[in-house]
Amino acid sequence: MSKIIQLLRQKLVQNALALYGVTIANALLPLVLIPYLARVLRPDAWGMVLFAQTAAIWLGLLVEYGFAYSATREVARHMEQPEKLRQIVAEVMGGKILLCGIAAAISVVLWLVIPAFRANPLLLIGALWIAVAQGLSPLWYFQGIERMRLPAVLDVVFRLLFVVSVFLWIKSPDDAAAVLIFQAASITLSLLISLRMMYRQVSAGLCSLTRAWATLKDAWQFFLFVAVVNVYAKANSFILGLMTTPAAVSFYGGPERLMRGILSLTGPVNQVLYPRLTHLVKHDYPAARKTVRRGTVMVALIGMCLGLSLTLAAPWFVNLLFGKGYEAAVPVLRILGLVCPFSAVNSVLGIRWMFPLGMERTYNRIVMWGAAMDVVLVLLFIPIHGALGAAWAVLTTEVFITAAVFVLLWRAKLNPFQQVSLCAVEVPK
Repeated sequence: MSKIIQLLRQKLVQNALALYGVTIANALLPLVLIPYLARVLRPDAWGMVLFAQTAAIWLGLLVEYGFAYSATREVARHMEQPEKLRQIVAEVMGGKILLCGIAAAISVVLWLVIPAFRANPLLLIGALWIAVAQGLSPLWYFQGIERMRLPAVLDVVFRLLFVVSVFLWIKSPDDAAAVLIFQAASITLSLLISLRMMYRQVSAGLCSLTRAWATLKDAWQFFLFVAVVNVYAKANSFILGLMTTPAAVSFYGGPERLMRGILSLTGPVNQVLYPRLTHLVKHDYPAARKTVRRGTVMVALIGMCLGLSLTLAAPWFVNLLFGKGYEAAVPVLRILGLVCPFSAVNSVLGIRWMFPLGMERTYNRIVMWGAAMDVVLVLLFIPIHGALGAAWAVLTTEVFITAAVFVLLWRAKLNPFQQVSLCAVEVPK
């Protein structure tokens, strides 16, 4: 018992438990929300909501700009230097404000070229609002200083508020745009509290335009990685919306959201691994190898169990969560379930291991090839197979990236599963 209590007092374990509580809640909430929206909005209106949410994700990624990796790494390295932390926060937030302006300009272009947004501008307004609120989140700061418990609780509370608001006020397909507005409002409330918490610790500081721009340049490789990853992870719904009907988007987007939500159960392990491995690679490389090896095995087992559950029970999940009219989503969910173990392994070896090693450029090249493969396959498969083709494209891409990462690390003698003499290993800086 004393050993258990001692273990629970460790910051790493406490952060992991807090994140697992949030992750479980975030995985369960969509299981409540998706069936309701699928039935109330019906395939066409729900497809439009998914289409707009995908646009929000892309705009949000622009504002976030990969700081979840670059800024987290810098905060983890300098967490005991208050003045340096203040400088990091000022520069990162300055860069994000510049990016908000770019996101707004892109939104105007989307309104001009996409008929669905011109027909219902509230969809685009909600998407931009979500993007800005998510992109400005200071979660990278709390992850870097390894204090995730309170921000994690806030995230759950306001997601729950969003779910409640949907059940109270979303009653028909005409309310589709309100889903995005309610979501944006809940994220904004969480953002305001998180920003206040951060600035109470580091105090607000001003940043020159030159320093903000330099910060964006320094984080470019991480932004490139995030953008390219999302080409094959989240853009397929958007491409489906451009090439097919809103109903087809719902047949792919619904199962894809379910798969990503279930796969998020591996997220807490990944989130606590990243700052820890960043520190260990610099100070204790053998311990870093041992930690990433255990983390990879853990998330691989979790991903395999989750994936098999989705694949084998796809008809039950679709019938329970989506209801009648979504039968075409069953084969899509079967294929997406197979993505889980590969995505889980890649998230550790590719991101939590190669980034602390300073190999983000190498990993970006692998992901870029994977994203190019996904786009080609999507364009080839969607006209023939529709939503099913998009699922096959994601699976093929994830298998390729995972295999490429494993082989490349092996050739560089940096694969944590190979037996090498540590004195002969040159760790990238």
